Amino acid sequence: MRLAFSFLLLAACATDASKGPEEDVPTDGKLDSFAAPTDHGAITFGSAQTAKLTSTAKYHAWTFALATSGEIHAYTSRTPHQASVDTVLYLYKMGASGWGSYIARNDDDGTSEFSSIDKTLALGQYRVLVKGYSSSTKGSFNLQLDCSGGGCAAPCLFGTTLGDLDSNAAWSVDPQQRLFSSAGLSALDAQRIVLAMHESAHTDVMTVDDAFAAADQGEIDLQTMTHVPTGRHFTIVDYGAGDNTYGAIFTDGTADIATAIHDSDFYRCAAF
Repeated sequence: MRLAFSFLLLAACATDASKGPEEDVPTDGKLDSFAAPTDHGAITFGSAQTAKLTSTAKYHAWTFALATSGEIHAYTSRTPHQASVDTVLYLYKMGASGWGSYIARNDDDGTSEFSSIDKTLALGQYRVLVKGYSSSTKGSFNLQLDCSGGGCAAPCLFGTTLGDLDSNAAWSVDPQQRLFSSAGLSALDAQRIVLAMHESAHTDVMTVDDAFAAADQGEIDLQTMTHVPTGRHFTIVDYGAGDNTYGAIFTDGTADIATAIHDSDFYRCAAF
């Protein structure tokens, strides 16, 4: 039995050695060859993502953010009904000059050619990247990112309350428009006002004129702002409801609610 085990161990070592060196290995910082991967955007914790390595999509990346510290487990796995793929997994943290050098790497997880990284991370923005071990590696794979700890709930882009936007250098906020009627409003702003009213007890409001009639002192305020680091634009619609501030922040050019405002606090944030 011991001879058989030794033979299997030697065979495994021979297989690993036959892979040769990893191709397209990153060097450091701006010289990193993974500067422009296929970007899949923000990854959802605990949900498997499927991607495919091809001759034109050799690197695939996903981002995530931690509000405080958290423990992550990132791993690749076989896509059902597809052949295994020899992946390499990299982890980056956003710094002052960009992604820079990777902070963790794994090739084979010990049981297969797939990859796995377990790491405790601090508050910040991160990127996981998957590539093939060789430049000729092709095929589909799954990536999953699990997270545990208080930081796993991604921080809202706006903070936690309207007051967080005051004197925040990340935001360029235009002067507030105080409105008392629907005169001159665009169709989009009228739609936004009605939706914003539904964040309070005024869920029966169906028209913009009804909204002004329902708001405290008949006043509804509009304010546009820009997130300076990313250039993203938003519009705040807020009003008084029982002497408390309610409303919503909308993504620029749409009636999509980026976060609701209840008593000046943010709820259901969808911008991170």
